[in-house]
Amino acid sequence: MAHELSSETRFALAVGAIFPDATRQFDVRLADGDWRAALELVRKPHRLEVLEQWWREQRISVEDLRVLLPAAWDDTVPGSELHWWPLFRDAGYSGEPPPDGDPVIGYRGGQPGDPVAMVWALDRERAARSALRWPRAAATSESGASILAGEIVTAEIPRAKLVAHLTGPNGADVIAHPRSVRVIGHERVERPLG
Repeated sequence: MAHELSSETRFALAVGAIFPDATRQFDVRLADGDWRAALELVRKPHRLEVLEQWWREQRISVEDLRVLLPAAWDDTVPGSELHWWPLFRDAGYSGEPPPDGDPVIGYRGGQPGDPVAMVWALDRERAARSALRWPRAAATSESGASILAGEIVTAEIPRAKLVAHLTGPNGADVIAHPRSVRVIGHERVERPLG
């Protein structure tokens, strides 16, 4: 039985696939129950959508969700984080064992006034790079020079409230619902342009 996907997701498969016949390969891998291989054929920005559909349709078990979620999450966009909270909640704990320490200290790079979110970097420097991403960080200093400016938010996260510890090529993150996070600091960061 072919997996029913939206036309947008089928297009995402065809455009971003490793194989020219991505849709057929996707269906074959699903028929074999090879969820991970099927998910790898989906273009990165659509992996969570496909995973969410499989979960909603009860095609995968909670154990499958726990295994697949970290790989799919690596490709999310920050603005959509809370949309995916139910997947993490339903999966229970995903990813690597929780980091040592309680509370866990997390860092978030962004702009002043950004809402508290659910993904926190374990590395302050990574959060600083995120805070200085172009073009959101573009600003002018008091002297009139062009700079990149942002903010690092530091938070304490109770270890028991973590739902995931995800590691990837860009570093390690922990995930917890924003209500369980206690912000303990805000630090302005800036870098000259040019």
